[in-house]
Amino acid sequence: MYICSLLLFVFPAGAEGLSWERKAVKVACYYWDGQNKAGKAATVAVGALAGWYGAMQAIQIYNTVKSIFIELKNAYAQTKANIAASQQQDAGITDPIVAAAA
Repeated sequence: MYICSLLLFVFPAGAEGLSWERKAVKVACYYWDGQNKAGKAATVAVGALAGWYGAMQAIQIYNTVKSIFIELKNAYAQTKANIAASQQQDAGITDPIVAAAA
């Protein structure tokens, strides 16, 4: 109950542009105040699991984007190497040490 009073103090009734925040606080407080201790514990547990799931999804998305970037970088490097090898072959240079010195 004290948290709800504090949040309603933070979002005053007359403040412009805060109507949806104040409504959200009232809905959350109504829901929270209507629960017993087991319901509150379950709400916190489900919220924690949702947060954990969100964090794991964010890590998975990061790893996927990172691996795509690495694959593209490797493909670009391989393409450059293939072009250089093709140019060396067209020029008749077969020894890579000689090609590097040229």
